Amino acid sequence: MKKRFFPQFFMLSILIASLSACAQSKQIPDPQVSPQTEQQSTDTLLETNDQSGLSTPIATIETEEELIIPAENFSLAVEVTHTGIEGLDYELLEAMGVKYIRFNGILWSEIQPTEDIFFWESMAQEEEFFRRANQVGITVIPIVRGTPVWAQKVYGYYCGAILEEKMESFGFFMGELVSRYQTDEYNIHYWEIWNEPDVHPQVLPNTSQFGCWGDLNDQYYGGEYYARMLSVVTPTIKNSDNSAKILIGGLLLDCDPRLTGSGYCPTEERTIGPKFLEGVLIYGGGDYFDIVSFHGYTSEGDFKTAPWMIEEEFPNWSARGGVIMGKYDYINHILNEYGYEKSVFLTETGYLCKDNNLDCVKDKNTFYDRQAQYSVWLLVRNWMEGIDQSFWYSYNGPGWRDGGILNKEQQPKPVYSSIQILNQRMQGALTAQKLADLPEGLQGYAINFDDHTIWVVVSNDNDPHLLELSDYEYSAYDVFNEKIEIIDGNLEIYYPVYIDFEN
Repeated sequence: MKKRFFPQFFMLSILIASLSACAQSKQIPDPQVSPQTEQQSTDTLLETNDQSGLSTPIATIETEEELIIPAENFSLAVEVTHTGIEGLDYELLEAMGVKYIRFNGILWSEIQPTEDIFFWESMAQEEEFFRRANQVGITVIPIVRGTPVWAQKVYGYYCGAILEEKMESFGFFMGELVSRYQTDEYNIHYWEIWNEPDVHPQVLPNTSQFGCWGDLNDQYYGGEYYARMLSVVTPTIKNSDNSAKILIGGLLLDCDPRLTGSGYCPTEERTIGPKFLEGVLIYGGGDYFDIVSFHGYTSEGDFKTAPWMIEEEFPNWSARGGVIMGKYDYINHILNEYGYEKSVFLTETGYLCKDNNLDCVKDKNTFYDRQAQYSVWLLVRNWMEGIDQSFWYSYNGPGWRDGGILNKEQQPKPVYSSIQILNQRMQGALTAQKLADLPEGLQGYAINFDDHTIWVVVSNDNDPHLLELSDYEYSAYDVFNEKIEIIDGNLEIYYPVYIDFEN
């Protein structure tokens, strides 16, 4: 099981004892966890009610060790853009429960416009933001980008790669930056080096916030060159702060390069860009970063397809789980191939309105509701399946394609409430497990507390489905904590539902 960077792990024996203690009451369909064997073991959660007339298979919880997760790892993360820090309401941010902010970003080109000058005065607004976030217990993860003219490999491109002979200069700059902001005043210990570097300069404006380290003439799209930079810069960062964690710039990963055709990259030519990460690892760059960072979004279509289905059916990643889980699968595949274990952050995600889509433009209320519904499933599913942190893009509004948590007046949209309630519900959680063999058409997870268990269950296709729980005492709520009516012991589920079983 891969390592996480937010660990307060219980010993497995403590987890098993906790789950076994919960299994004594019939009110909660919670399993006793049997000893681990080479074969997966399962325990019955729900008995079929022969009187119901429903074709309902017995629901079970998978009890593989990998699926027993210390729930204390769960925390909320968002991105605040550079324009979003002005007038930021820290009380509103803190009330939502945010613990991590990705910030785009710190511009090397502005701080060091010439090689012999450090213009720290340009960081006044950012420093106030770092200070205020630290005061309310929020960890900031800055993106560092922007190659100054004197260090540009591709002249005129601030988003592009650094001249090899200037990599040591960038290393020196990063050492000074880390030393300045690791102090108790700012408490910054995570550093992301560029943003979406797996894009080539020819498709972007020269001052783009995207990375543009891509090299069309290299079979690994410039990944090896990026790794050379890391091999120079990371030792300097670690020398300045031995607790520092390095994120590679959030990868765009245009398509799945493992094959070509439906569900993968459409052509052989398109497979080059996504091989950037492989290039980093081939050069040995895996020794010089701690966390893989990648991006994946779901975009609203016509309100006819479930949000989770839109995600899974994303054309260039549909063969391996969709635009998020497919990318995550590929990242783990490449890491394993080169012998690395790394934490993985989804540093940009959200639910967007497609360009010029009249439905989500005209019917904001429906779009915002679907955005809020999807957010709960996205964050719970990602966390349960091993993505160590998921950052909603963006917190400040209205955001790219109306994806912000706040609106254009910087007031909360429904997604603020859904994520806030999820965070509140997770407080005090001990462990969590994946529910297996739920009735056809449903998927979900169990989250275990000292005195109760919560299931988070959602449809796994485009239709609502019935869950029969007449033998148990429970209550059900939607993502806004509104109680759901239960008819004859049957619960109809389409959007995510919280099912509470009290001890």
